[in-house]
Amino acid sequence: MDKTSLHISLPTPLRAYVEGRVTRGGYSTPSEYVRALIREDQTRERKLAELREAVDIGVRAMERGEYDEYDERTIGRLSARIKAQGRKALEERTKRRPA
Repeated sequence: MDKTSLHISLPTPLRAYVEGRVTRGGYSTPSEYVRALIREDQTRERKLAELREAVDIGVRAMERGEYDEYDERTIGRLSARIKAQGRKALEERTKRRPA
């Protein structure tokens, strides 16, 4: 990957913070730390966009009348079904782990 330089100015406390993170945080250089922060921000932005899209899909489905209504009795059954599915998935994942 081609690299280019970007120079930034930081107040003294922020510079000290970055230098501290490099020293104790497993980063070789301040640039490496900043690159890691940028990658994390990109991931966060991507996940936020995916979440917004999922919400939009749900809203459109509701507008078309495609949803289920729940009351105290049916929400309990739904909750129990979700918990059972989660337990089953966890059990299957545990079985696949090498001993």
